[in-house]
Amino acid sequence: MEQQAETPQPGIVHMVRNSLLVNERTFVLAEGMISWSDNRANGALPLPDISSVELITYPGPDGRIGQCTLRDKAGRKLKFRSHSYRSLGNFEPRIESYSKFIRELCVALAGTNPDARFQAGHSAMWYAYIVILVLAVLTCIFFLVAGIVMEKLFGALPMLLGLAVLIPFLLRQVRRNKKVAFDPANVPAELIV
Repeated sequence: MEQQAETPQPGIVHMVRNSLLVNERTFVLAEGMISWSDNRANGALPLPDISSVELITYPGPDGRIGQCTLRDKAGRKLKFRSHSYRSLGNFEPRIESYSKFIRELCVALAGTNPDARFQAGHSAMWYAYIVILVLAVLTCIFFLVAGIVMEKLFGALPMLLGLAVLIPFLLRQVRRNKKVAFDPANVPAELIV
């Protein structure tokens, strides 16, 4: 018996491998739902069941990496990224399909479920950056005081220079990751990398 080739599903498609621990997964936005499949499992999430869309970006080897987390009304989450994991420190950008998928998803979801929340930024990441920033400032103060007390400020100079680079980076991350609402009809470009 001859097998016929499987016909592709119509709709918006984004394929990504989120990390080392998972297989590449195909996400399809069509007919009022998001379906996904990989070589182990598949599933679907109807758009009316989605309660929130959370978009974040974070630094990666090739610039910024985007991440979308969908939560359903039961609290379960579905996550996918703009870059596909290939190997340690090696990510393949899939920004074109990611940005198209996100734009279409937000518009479709807003039309299907007006109660859905659209948020940029991530509370846990924002708090983590705040903690790291405070620790960096305290470390800077410690080395300054130790250098003055021990009259060896020159020995603390490399650490202080490192912190001088780290602190502006952390401040930028704090500003970027503060949780705010966005308009689903006009997703900000910086959220879809």
